Amino acid sequence: MDKSIKNTGGQITPKYLKLREGAAKGVFILSSAFSVIALLSIFVFLCIRGLPAIAEIGFFNFLFGTSWHPIEGAINESYGIMPMLLTTLAVTLFAAIGGILLGLSTALFIFKFCPKKVVPFIKQLINLLAGIPSVIYGLFGLMLIVPILRAVSSNFVGHGILAASIILSIMVLPTIVAISLNALYAVPKHIYEGALALGGTKEQALFKAVVPAAKNGIIASIVLAIARAIGETMAVIMVIGGTPDMPTSLFQSLETMTAIIARNAGYADGLAMEALIAIGVVLFLFSLIINFVFMAIKSMGERKLNDEKAVKKGVPVLGHIRFGIVWFFSKIAMGLRWGFSKIKASIRWFFCVTRIVTGWEKMWDKIENKWTSSSRAKAKFMALRMCVYLFAAIALAALIGIIMFVLMRGVPHLNLNFLFGEYSLDAPTLRPAIIGTLMLIGIALSIAAPIGVGTAIFLSEYASKSKFTKYIRVAVETLAGIPSIVYGLFGFIMFAALFGWGFSMLGGGITLSIMILPVIIRTTEESLLSVPKIYREGSFAIGAGKVRTTFRVVLPSAAGGIVSSLILAIGRIIGESAALLLTIGLLSTVVPNSVLSGGTSLSLAVYYYGSFFPDGQNYAAAAAVVLLILVVVLNLIASFVGRLLKKGKGGF
Repeated sequence: MDKSIKNTGGQITPKYLKLREGAAKGVFILSSAFSVIALLSIFVFLCIRGLPAIAEIGFFNFLFGTSWHPIEGAINESYGIMPMLLTTLAVTLFAAIGGILLGLSTALFIFKFCPKKVVPFIKQLINLLAGIPSVIYGLFGLMLIVPILRAVSSNFVGHGILAASIILSIMVLPTIVAISLNALYAVPKHIYEGALALGGTKEQALFKAVVPAAKNGIIASIVLAIARAIGETMAVIMVIGGTPDMPTSLFQSLETMTAIIARNAGYADGLAMEALIAIGVVLFLFSLIINFVFMAIKSMGERKLNDEKAVKKGVPVLGHIRFGIVWFFSKIAMGLRWGFSKIKASIRWFFCVTRIVTGWEKMWDKIENKWTSSSRAKAKFMALRMCVYLFAAIALAALIGIIMFVLMRGVPHLNLNFLFGEYSLDAPTLRPAIIGTLMLIGIALSIAAPIGVGTAIFLSEYASKSKFTKYIRVAVETLAGIPSIVYGLFGFIMFAALFGWGFSMLGGGITLSIMILPVIIRTTEESLLSVPKIYREGSFAIGAGKVRTTFRVVLPSAAGGIVSSLILAIGRIIGESAALLLTIGLLSTVVPNSVLSGGTSLSLAVYYYGSFFPDGQNYAAAAAVVLLILVVVLNLIASFVGRLLKKGKGGF
């Protein structure tokens, strides 16, 4: 027993309390510093391996070269990434256009035009699609989109920019819908009601008043969608083709920057490997730029909100007077709306008689043109409403179609031997993939859970407005936006090459632990901040310290949110495949016997069976069904925990 306790009859002395508080805070600070260290490590290791390659190849030859022939020592050896760069930008552009049309239309449909009874079902569907692994989207594109495009193209090629853009448009849709909906719901109701009161139609009030007010959130959703499209690997690699040529057609086998890394990094060496890492540096810089743009938009919105709150707080009387004036005139306008239509009809009849009696042709033409322009405006907004219905219907049909197609192709091939049997060429099995996935979950959570929860505790309970706190938040936001293939490159450089582990479950698990950190930190911090302050104040009032209050009061009250964060992290682990390609290998037909041996996962099994296994698309669909079931189960558990938390039963 501690002497400070023993000498006081078992009571904890202030000295011991101060020591315990300082030790706990130090642990939380170290946990928070891990995010910054991880981000700097990724950047430093990529630069150490990538920048010398750029110097050797030549900056302009690397960035603007139009040929990629990574055969070391060959006469035509070249490492120009312009074809992949242009293909990536083209795919991202078309995917962003399609995602904006489909996603924003779906958000507007849910917000104002959808029947209220149907809204929960659509939201659940979108949440489900947001958690579906990207390899399932790629499988859907490979099995359905590519054959359709091959049939309609003039050169009988279905792979290429168009196929990848269609898949990515559907993939980024949940991101745009979720963030745009939050922005639309955040718009004060009086803006919409005031537009109606001034004589606007439902469509005019929505498109002229509400959407401009929510523009920051909508733009932020588009920026995140672009980041997702640029960094996507597995869905693109399955439908883009695989030829590093200059893009000249929508129907052409091509290669993106992420796809060429995933396709070649596992066996490349020498300058070829260094050039692939240099491409990772370019992707990392892209993600940094996009992340800074997103944070700038987010800070603009927060600053505007704080300014409005400051104005209301500083001049409450003027604020109430202004609100009263707006409310008074809006009610008058609503009252006169019915009478105005009658007055307008009377005026129309008056000028008809005037035209007949006096022949005032010019006056009639002027009024008629004014009414015609008003009708055109109404027709324009009605056309916008029809477009919203059309694109929302296309989006929902695509989302439901993906699920139904995979189920119809995969369910007939599910059986116990496929799930748990021994591997053979005639009868492949998911047994190594299932066990490998469970191992990855255990390794990643055992590392990320304590670090992520510790960081969230520091940010919510201990952090002040200092530069260190700002750096942590920037690091967490940046880690969340880094493409998964860049994580894979870092894991390959660090664990496979530097540590000498090769393809190993431990290297893959540690890489995944860094990837899921932002998910755990964000969700846990939100849960901790949602705990009422009165709980903390009550604990302090009875003499409890900061550490005791955190562990005995705050954490139990936020337990539901912490469990939800772990569930979301498990879903991310199950669905990840690009980073695992470079850390654990492509496919192992045997169960891994240790953490330092190679292995496979469920998502990699879908990719392998769909892309390489002879006649294996049915097996890939069956593996995709297993992934879908796991995603649905995890979503249901997360929803159940969330409902308990809202009812006040989240503390265990």
